[in-house]
Amino acid sequence: MLITAVVVFIMTYMLVYTGFYLKDRSEYSFIDEIDRLVDQYYLGEVDKDEISDWLAYGYIAGLGDKYGSYMNAEDFSDYMEQMEGQGAGIGIRVSYNESSQSLDVISVMPGTPAESAGILRGDIIVGIDNLMISELGYENAVNALSGAVGTWHQLRIVRGADTEQPEMLTFDVQIAEYEAVTVEYHMFTRESAKKTGVIRIYEFGYNTDEEFIAAVEALKSEGAQQLVFDLRNNPGGALDSVVAMLDYLLPEGPIVRVTDKNGTVVETYTSDEETKCELPMAVLTNGNSASASELFTSALLDYDMAFTVGTKTYGKGTVLTIFPLSNGGALIISTYLYNPPFSENFEGSGIAPGVEVIIDEATNIYLLNDETDLQLIRAVQELDLRAG
Repeated sequence: MLITAVVVFIMTYMLVYTGFYLKDRSEYSFIDEIDRLVDQYYLGEVDKDEISDWLAYGYIAGLGDKYGSYMNAEDFSDYMEQMEGQGAGIGIRVSYNESSQSLDVISVMPGTPAESAGILRGDIIVGIDNLMISELGYENAVNALSGAVGTWHQLRIVRGADTEQPEMLTFDVQIAEYEAVTVEYHMFTRESAKKTGVIRIYEFGYNTDEEFIAAVEALKSEGAQQLVFDLRNNPGGALDSVVAMLDYLLPEGPIVRVTDKNGTVVETYTSDEETKCELPMAVLTNGNSASASELFTSALLDYDMAFTVGTKTYGKGTVLTIFPLSNGGALIISTYLYNPPFSENFEGSGIAPGVEVIIDEATNIYLLNDETDLQLIRAVQELDLRAG
């Protein structure tokens, strides 16, 4: 009952502090009564900004929008910097290893403090300054690595943990601003019938389309004859970015149809007649491939330009709209459905793989390579077979 009362209070009171107004607010009139009682009797001090944030969090919780969220001013600022490719940190991506309570370094971005210090993909961070990761916890550890510019941290790292002689190393790194990279690429190193370029897309930021096109062009110049797009664990991102990437790949025709809650098409994005890449393509997916990554996949499937390998995608076919608020924060709610060029919307159903290859859930796919990544290897084999 108390939780219910708090949620109702939060949902309602936000209307006052974030500028949401209802035509008929009589059902919320009791909130003013609560406010007056707090002002009159509450012993502590009232932080209106803090209350406003919690009101917004609660309102979204009450909506039942599983994709909706509220970001306070600080979180929204960080989010926009990330989407725009700006960030402050040491320039690594990490995943949390629950069994060892450590951070696995899954990617080191070029031109960052981590690269300059000599940190490598596959390194395991076990401590930051005088605390172990097990003491800090995942969130505090990640926050420490993306703190105030100029701050120095000492990292304790295990290198070669899967070898007979692992090393314990210490690195001093300084937090700095850097350009985030959302796309990585390389030429497949195992023997195959044709030269295969592999492109991993971590997320769809505002600059991902430029990075993606540059990656495809670079691989083509290196002689790539076929491509694999790795969208595993890609949660989605900016619609404009994925549309630009598909426009680069697809022939003339629709890319995505945006519909409102009544099923009315409110906008259709289209591709021009120029197709700038006609190489055979495959897409790697898993249960964490969602939203824009599913749109990317479904569009290539609709035009019969690619096949998929891996496991079924998440199933998120909704458009999230960001509404900046007067307090510097932002409201994010589901507003539309985006539909593939010709097929049905995948909300709640996901996209089944054309070739199913299951990898153990405990496997960190980011630390696999061309010799150990069974899904990638199968994708290349299928490309070879289909090429005749």
